[in-house]
Amino acid sequence: MGRSHRTVDVRLKSANGAARRAAERLREISAARLAELFRLPPGERFDHLEDGALVQADRAALRQSIRKEIVRSKSARLRAAVWREVSAATHSLLRSLSKLEIVASTVIVAAWLALAWSNTGHRATLARPVQFLTEDQSGAHSNLLLPAGARVVVKRGWDGVYRVRHWVPLRGYETFRLPPDTWRLAP
Repeated sequence: MGRSHRTVDVRLKSANGAARRAAERLREISAARLAELFRLPPGERFDHLEDGALVQADRAALRQSIRKEIVRSKSARLRAAVWREVSAATHSLLRSLSKLEIVASTVIVAAWLALAWSNTGHRATLARPVQFLTEDQSGAHSNLLLPAGARVVVKRGWDGVYRVRHWVPLRGYETFRLPPDTWRLAP
């Protein structure tokens, strides 16, 4: 009886040793397979969750790595979606502002041109001689006779009255009210 008991103990120890070696070999194979799977993208790793070559602990590690990637990709997708919305809103705002700037610039330029046009005189030729009473800066009055055919600049004021500007040597431009029948536009 003692001998069979010893034989069973030897066989049991041998079987336990073989089981430990097999479990160790299975862990090594599983670790190598897990290292291969970690090099794959998350979508392909997902297909290998039930791989028979993996031990339970390595399956859990693979599942955890996929979960981290999914969370990362969700947050990246969320950031990208937020960025797209912010970018679209910014682009829309800038497009609106640029349209507003174009319209405002056009209105300002048109107003400036209208003001410049209204303040621009037209060259005219006097149809008949015209005499003007002038006053210089000191307050002295004198008569100025412009002959027929004299070139002048005529401008209609806001009040509807025509005014003529004529260059007088040594004095500069003189401005006078001009009756409308005394001038014609120069060719």
